[in-house]
Amino acid sequence: MIWNLSVQTVIPEGIPHGGTVASFGGAIQGIAYGRNRYKGPKPPLRSIHTYVFTVFVLDCQIDLASDSRKQDLLRKMEGHILQQARLSGKFQSHRE
Repeated sequence: MIWNLSVQTVIPEGIPHGGTVASFGGAIQGIAYGRNRYKGPKPPLRSIHTYVFTVFVLDCQIDLASDSRKQDLLRKMEGHILQQARLSGKFQSHRE
């Protein structure tokens, strides 16, 4: 999860790790795999897994600590969502 992103035409690859992402105007990055970062898809071995990314446009900044959970973020966004979109994709790991 990442919130309080400034307006972007493209979200680039390789978002820096950390609770606050200065290159995105101080956006806050949530916890994944025990750290403040996105580590990419990691589907079950040899199976196709569907990933769904949801983007929300809000009418405000969200005041939450970087160790907040998804439900905390969704609760804070209630009543502030102007638009939302979902992108889904399938990924299959071929790792041994």
